[in-house]
Amino acid sequence: MLPTEDHLAILNLYARYAHSADRGDLDEFERCWAADGSFEVPTAGRVLQGHAALREHVRSVAGSAGHLKHVTTDIWLRGAGAEVRGAGYLTVVAALPGQPPRITTSGLFEDVVVRAEGDWRFRTRVLHLDV
Repeated sequence: MLPTEDHLAILNLYARYAHSADRGDLDEFERCWAADGSFEVPTAGRVLQGHAALREHVRSVAGSAGHLKHVTTDIWLRGAGAEVRGAGYLTVVAALPGQPPRITTSGLFEDVVVRAEGDWRFRTRVLHLDV
């Protein structure tokens, strides 16, 4: 079973990921990932590998910073030791000034989280979009 301290640290990783992506904080976003980290969206045919590609992805959507909200819920962590599997539902909400918030996408994250450089980081994130 995953110790409570590690469980809470991994939940904080999920929150750091969402906040840093939404704010366009490239340095904090990079700290969410292992050096060999990868992000895949199979339905879009997209695979991003390594810090440079992950940073570029966030930089490319930085114009949306402050208007997109990544909401990850029902996070389920399995495993113990130096590698943990996680899953959580994703809902992305666009909150544009003067407009009601609207859901832009939803899906399921499937993750492998590892202890690296003294902290928990994503090694892989696969996003299965609902649309």
